[in-house]
Amino acid sequence: MSLFDDPDEIEAAERRELKYHQAQILRLQRQDKSNRVRKEKAASRIAQGKSPEPWYSRIFRRGEDQRTGALDDQKPDVSPRESTEYEYVIVRRPSTPEVIYTLNDVDPVDSPWLAECGMVRVRSDDEGGCHIVPKSSIQTSGKREQ
Repeated sequence: MSLFDDPDEIEAAERRELKYHQAQILRLQRQDKSNRVRKEKAASRIAQGKSPEPWYSRIFRRGEDQRTGALDDQKPDVSPRESTEYEYVIVRRPSTPEVIYTLNDVDPVDSPWLAECGMVRVRSDDEGGCHIVPKSSIQTSGKREQ
């Protein structure tokens, strides 16, 4: 025990841990009882000459593998995702060529916001009639600025 350990906190943590382990033990006991009851019911159904699964399980094929007839306990531990091969295909969309704007397309707008962001407004034939583009994408005298 060190200088800053609080005995009350240590005791409370031990109580919480004990309570957690007791709850886990009860959960496992209930699960074991449930499994035992299920196996007893299946054994009594077999003794009566019936299928070991209930009728709803046979309809939905929950307890039995449809292909092999093996019960869940006898199946190998392989999930359906692991046994199925997936094939992925990357589909690339065709890229559209960039529109080249010239100084004639620039719409002279006195906007401090656009100036601060390094953007300009250009006229276009699309809905709205304009686009906001980077100033560096405007083509000047045969060369494109970068």
